[in-house]
Amino acid sequence: MNTKQVSSPIELPVLRGDQKQFYRDNGYLVLERIISDTWLDRLRAAAEKITEDTGQLVASTRKVALRPGHCAESPNPSWVWNPDEDSDDVWAFLSDSVLTDAVADLIGPDVQFYYSFLFFRHEDGVYQGDGCGAWHQDYAFFPQTNFDGIYAGIHLEDASPERSHTVLVPGSHRGPLFEHTSSDGRFTGRIGKHDLDQIALDNAIGLTPPAGSIELFDFRIVHNDDAGANEGGPPSFQALYTAADAIPYRSFRLGSTNHGTLVRGRPPRCARHDPRGCPIPSNLVEIEHWLSGGFEVSS
Repeated sequence: MNTKQVSSPIELPVLRGDQKQFYRDNGYLVLERIISDTWLDRLRAAAEKITEDTGQLVASTRKVALRPGHCAESPNPSWVWNPDEDSDDVWAFLSDSVLTDAVADLIGPDVQFYYSFLFFRHEDGVYQGDGCGAWHQDYAFFPQTNFDGIYAGIHLEDASPERSHTVLVPGSHRGPLFEHTSSDGRFTGRIGKHDLDQIALDNAIGLTPPAGSIELFDFRIVHNDDAGANEGGPPSFQALYTAADAIPYRSFRLGSTNHGTLVRGRPPRCARHDPRGCPIPSNLVEIEHWLSGGFEVSS
């Protein structure tokens, strides 16, 4: 764990009991318009600056994935890793705000920051092309000793059925954890076609919150980030948080210097292991290679 710790004077819970129960039952929670206008303006400005700065690149890097047509005059990234190290405002919000209070209400009291990225949805999606779509569970990318992990999506603009929304299957976090591999065992970053028939995809719903909203979802829930990208859409900040006593099965070398920072509570004295057992993928190195876009990752 990172030895850094963010202390906060805010200790009051921000979620009601019924909201916590909804999250436990369904695996997700949407907090509509919970971000203040002041913070929203700061985060929008940060996203704009980070996007503009990608215009200096002529090719993708481990940190920034570029799309066809990208140029200095019209930056066109797919994602930017670790915006928390590019903007003081982004890190301030991700480390000490109503967001971290809400996360602590659900998986706290002791919570650590894992990583962040700035995500751009596009019309053609990220994974489309082989009929699988992009159905996946985030645990498959970040296996650890227990299941207390929350993904947060921060909406800078309104989402709609046509753009910038996530589709998920309520309650699927209580189902099986799938190997995100092809039939020959290659890691693909999505649930294979051979497993899709085990998921109640007919029950999937789209989340279309307004600007200033935060989506929180259990990192085991089956979801699809591309199904709502018919018209592309504005970027959103994404972040992963885990319980402080959730220990990864492999060191995460793609994170920023803020990876592992304790953002709520106290450092753990020991790891907590879920009694049901947490799957360990057989291809941890391949997962890291996939996440990095194929670039080498330094130790």
